[in-house]
Amino acid sequence: MGMEINNFSYKDKSSISFRGLTSVLSKKPYNKVETAALYKKYYKKSRGVVGRLPAEWIYTIPFEKRTKTIKEVFAFLGRSFSNLRLKYEDFSVQKQVAKELTDFFKSKKIIGSKDKVGIEFAGSGAYGNVYKLNVQDKSYAVKVFSSPKNLKSFDNLSLDYCNGNFFEQNIAQFLTKKIPKRKKNLFHFYFGDMKNGIMVSKFEDGENPFLGRGFDYRKIGLLLADEEHFSQKNNIAGKIIDIGCVDVMEHAKNKTLAYVFSKSMASQNAPYEILEKTLNWKPSKIKNDRIKGVIYSFQNLSDENAKKCIDEIFKHLSFDDNKEVFQYLAGNIFKVPSQYRKLCFDKLIKCKDKEVNISLAQNIDCMRQDVFTIVDSFKKLKSINDEKVDFLLTSKLYNLTPKQLESIYPLFLKKSTPEVRKNLLSNVPYLPDSEQQKYLKKLADFGDKSFVDDFLKSIFFYNDKNIKSMGEYILKKGNIEQKRALSKNIKLFLIDDMEKVFEKLYKFDDDVIKLNLSSNITLLPEDKQNYWSKLLVCY
Repeated sequence: MGMEINNFSYKDKSSISFRGLTSVLSKKPYNKVETAALYKKYYKKSRGVVGRLPAEWIYTIPFEKRTKTIKEVFAFLGRSFSNLRLKYEDFSVQKQVAKELTDFFKSKKIIGSKDKVGIEFAGSGAYGNVYKLNVQDKSYAVKVFSSPKNLKSFDNLSLDYCNGNFFEQNIAQFLTKKIPKRKKNLFHFYFGDMKNGIMVSKFEDGENPFLGRGFDYRKIGLLLADEEHFSQKNNIAGKIIDIGCVDVMEHAKNKTLAYVFSKSMASQNAPYEILEKTLNWKPSKIKNDRIKGVIYSFQNLSDENAKKCIDEIFKHLSFDDNKEVFQYLAGNIFKVPSQYRKLCFDKLIKCKDKEVNISLAQNIDCMRQDVFTIVDSFKKLKSINDEKVDFLLTSKLYNLTPKQLESIYPLFLKKSTPEVRKNLLSNVPYLPDSEQQKYLKKLADFGDKSFVDDFLKSIFFYNDKNIKSMGEYILKKGNIEQKRALSKNIKLFLIDDMEKVFEKLYKFDDDVIKLNLSSNITLLPEDKQNYWSKLLVCY
């Protein structure tokens, strides 16, 4: 998608912006997976620019030259501010960039012949640095992201809290179009350059009057975590100046769900009234969406109302006609008041639906309110014997105490997959000390190729006795793949008689083992190194 310039029909014809990427990013907030898809579809074909230049800059450019000049300004700014990325505290670099911008802005008639552009470092955060850019009598905040490429987590299962170049510029552009000006308690966004990792907004200095609470972003499906948790740091005079750490909530994309959620914010009784009316409808997409909206709104309801809603859902809905509702409830069981979660869990597990069970396993953390509940929940889901459920459950074992873990650990060893065993291995250090060596040996006996590598990833959690014991056990009973891994990492296993280890491994007559031994000769006593060097000279 090319970067097209569009003139809106304002009197002065100065409001010029970029179509394509800008319009796409204005429509809605995107989570990590959606942003990755967007990147593939649009970004590579664009120049990476979203938004528009400040109107006061555009006013100064002769109308007939605006299209060409605006492109040149964006390109120049991208290159200039990129120079500040790694040297944000170097005043000489700031001075040089300011001089370059001054000369360029003069050449484009954006500033006068005697004017200067000023730059000063204003602060830094986890995802970038901020500079104050002074042009004529106006000040702008320029955020230079630490990395322009922050889409590394395409495969991350968690879609919460998007932060960084692509995510923040999408949210900034979306909010610029979405929030009414009279309620806007957010910094004024001008433009961003995603290829160079730059975002430009109005510089807030506290001179504005305090705006009060302003707009409630939850209404449009956004939870600005920085607003909630870091209000003093990221608010100036009532305006939010940083939109990092954004949770894209579900009702950002579902109007029916958003309708119920907004009602729940106004009245705790509204969702129950909506549910009563909706339950009498024939099966339909909007019926399920409204009921999902009630489930999503549990956090806004009184415990009493939430309990009434849960009872009505299980009483009136059939699993066959409303399967997606029960799947949604399982995925959002953490929104159910804690005292009713076990009741909800026990009803849902009777659905015997694969997706319901997977969601329950993903959210089993929320069943920690008492000792019995979480162990019982683990056992009930384990009894289903589904590979994906077992994998998810074993990735959540850290929620258990050593005694709880000991009581259910053996259940997962039977008919386990390599992926499940990898999770089990990572949890061995959390078993009681007396049980660790026993289960390490049992896991080694499965003969998984990656066992040694996976063991070494958590080696710092084991005592020397366990480490040495596992090295000797693999040397004695491990398969060829495990012995190869041992020969490569032999120094980490703390085995006393290293020459004896070399002799035993050498007898396998395996070229990979011999090559690994040749790179570890310095571990031997000095008087033995020459002998083994000659023996392994070909490797």
